[in-house]
Amino acid sequence: MRVLVTGANGYVGQAVVAALLEAGHEPVAMVSGGAGPLGATGVALGENGVVSRTAAADSSAAEVASEADTAASGAASLVSGASAEVSEAASVTSSASTVDSGPTGATSGTRAVDSGATGVTSGARTEVSGATGSASSASAVDSGAASVTSGARTEVSGATGMASSARAVDSRAVEVRVADLLDPGSLRRAVDGVDAVCHLAGLGRARESLSEPLRYFRVNTGGTVALLAAMADAGVRRMVFASTGSIYGTPERQPMDESCPDDPPHPYASSKLAAEYAIAAQARAAGMSATILRLLNIAGGADPDPTRLIPRALSAAANGTPLTINGDGTAVRDYLHVTDAAKAFTASLAHPPAPGTARRYNIGTGNGSSVLDVAASVERVTGHPVPLTHGPAAPEPQALISDPTRARDELHWAPENSDLDAIVRDCWHHRPRA
Repeated sequence: MRVLVTGANGYVGQAVVAALLEAGHEPVAMVSGGAGPLGATGVALGENGVVSRTAAADSSAAEVASEADTAASGAASLVSGASAEVSEAASVTSSASTVDSGPTGATSGTRAVDSGATGVTSGARTEVSGATGSASSASAVDSGAASVTSGARTEVSGATGMASSARAVDSRAVEVRVADLLDPGSLRRAVDGVDAVCHLAGLGRARESLSEPLRYFRVNTGGTVALLAAMADAGVRRMVFASTGSIYGTPERQPMDESCPDDPPHPYASSKLAAEYAIAAQARAAGMSATILRLLNIAGGADPDPTRLIPRALSAAANGTPLTINGDGTAVRDYLHVTDAAKAFTASLAHPPAPGTARRYNIGTGNGSSVLDVAASVERVTGHPVPLTHGPAAPEPQALISDPTRARDELHWAPENSDLDAIVRDCWHHRPRA
C-alpha cells in the first residue's frame, strides 16, 4: 500500500515511516519548507536510524509542530517531570480554552512538522539511512514554506526500533513530497497516487496554545480539513490520524478508556478534537475509513526534546546536576516507546474500520510510572545517582494512564518495547554526547 505520512520528519513520523517499510508498505514522506528542492543533503540519518532533515533543508521551516512530537500529561506536566508526549488529534466543542494533559511537542523554539510547503517537482533523490527516531531540531516543519519537491526520494537503510533490538531495514527509496497543510494546491499534489494517509503533522504545545489559540485551530483543525478536501479530490479514502489522549482532560477513572467523556483542557486539545470531528463527519459523507489514535507520553530513542522528564533525568545522572520536580514526585504517567506508537499506525492500516466510519483507539501500555519511578529507573540503567530537588506542587493530574484494551482486541496491537527500564536504556544509548 502506498501511504502518505504527514509530519514524516518528526519524532514519531520518522518511526512511522520505518514501521511502514517493515510492514511491506510504500511510504511517501510529506515534509514542509525548504529553501528549494531537497538535495542530497536535504535528508540525513537521525540519531537512531531516522529520517531527519538537515539545516539546509530546514532553512525555511519553522512553525508547525509534529503531532507525534507532543507531550501530554497535563498543563504542567513538562515542568513537573511528568512530561508526556502525545501524538495528538483532538477536537473542539465548547472548551477551546482548557489546558491539555501535557504534550510537549515542538513549536516555539523547536522545529515542528507541518505538512507542508507548496509546489511539486519531480525526480530528485536524496540518500537517507533509517527511518524511526527523532527529527533534527526537535522535529518540526513549518506551515508555510513554498518550494516543492514531490518526487524527491530518500534511501532508507537504517535501523528501526530500540538500540538493543534494532533491525536493519532493507535499503529502499522513500519518496519525499514537500507540501503545506495550509496550501491546498500542494496538498493535492502530495496526496496524488497514494492509497492512504497517516496524518501526524500539526502544532503541539499545550501551553503555547493558550496564548495563540487561533493559530492552533488554523493549523490543527483547518490544516486537517484542507487535507481531507485534498484526499476527497484525489479519491483517497483511508486515514489514520495521530491524536492526543489529553482530550480526555483529567478524568478520575484511570486507566482511561474510549468511553471517557471528552474534556479538552486547552486550545491545543480542543483543536485536535475539532479535527477528529471533521474526520468523522467526512468519513460518513465520503465513505472514508478513518482511524483515530489517541496517544500519551511517547518516549524512547533519540528524543528531540531535552525538557521532557526522561531526557532531563538522564542529564541529571550524566552531569550530577539536580533534577527539579514539582511536589513529591508521585504524579503518574503512561510511557510508550516511539516504535510501539509507530506500529499502532501499521496495525490501523491492517485493520481499518468499515467505509463510512471513524473509529477511535487509546494507544498506551495501561501501566503508569511516577516521576520517582523514572528517577529510580535512570539510576538502575546508568549506575549514577539522580539528585532530586523538590519544587512546589503543580496543578496537574495525579495520574494519566491509557487503557489500550480496544486497540489490543480490534487492531491486534500491543506494546513490545515499552517497559520503563527498556525505554530509559534506549534513551540513554541515544542521548547526545559532547
